[in-house]
Amino acid sequence: MQTCAKKKTPQLYSTTQEEPSIQGNSKPPEDLPESTPQVEDLQDDTEKDKSYKINDFVSAIKALGKNAAKSGKVREPEPFNSCDPKKLKTFILQCRLYFQGSSDLFQDEAHCITFAISYLWDVALEWFEPGLSGLTEEPPTWLEDWDAFIKELKTNFRPYDESGDVESELVNLQMKDSQCISEYLVQFNSLAVRCSWGKSALRHRFYNGLPSCLKNDVSRGEGMPKDFLGMHRKAQNSDAHYWEQVQEHY
Repeated sequence: MQTCAKKKTPQLYSTTQEEPSIQGNSKPPEDLPESTPQVEDLQDDTEKDKSYKINDFVSAIKALGKNAAKSGKVREPEPFNSCDPKKLKTFILQCRLYFQGSSDLFQDEAHCITFAISYLWDVALEWFEPGLSGLTEEPPTWLEDWDAFIKELKTNFRPYDESGDVESELVNLQMKDSQCISEYLVQFNSLAVRCSWGKSALRHRFYNGLPSCLKNDVSRGEGMPKDFLGMHRKAQNSDAHYWEQVQEHY
């Protein structure tokens, strides 16, 4: 138990006013309460205050986002929890669309980062917690730099072999007989832009993914187009003609 001797201790608690001391009959100061905070306790409280402020800020940004979404302006991004790394690309895209649709809510990159982190769950959120809580020696650059934040996300949570996964999906992509070509085109183009294949290889793969009926139509007339765009247009026209006939039949 600590005592004060020849040193005045700051009053941390409210006390009653002391009576003036009489010279020659002064009383020694009483022991401080056992619950007097130590330096370590004050530091812990400071860290807690930081954490509370960050949590309040995240809640405020998220509440603003929900109000904007309810007004019909934009759609909130789907939360990302790192269980399916393939969903990271979609999560980043949805965040960017949200920022564009609600630009009045996000004055700088720090606000964008805080909002995006509020939609991270589980391991993905835990990864950023030390930097948000002020537990790192220096503030991370990703706190105020969107590109640095995206790099941090991709480095730790993107697919292990992203290019290999894309190529595998592209090789196995097949358009079903009952499927409209627009859906096949969206899937194919989404993979093609992330693949390092040349135009000739993409054209060949696009053709192989078509159902037999469309392959026959694409090969008729002047023959198979020699470029990917020509292949795309001819297959699209053939598919549109096919569905017109189906509607006329019914």
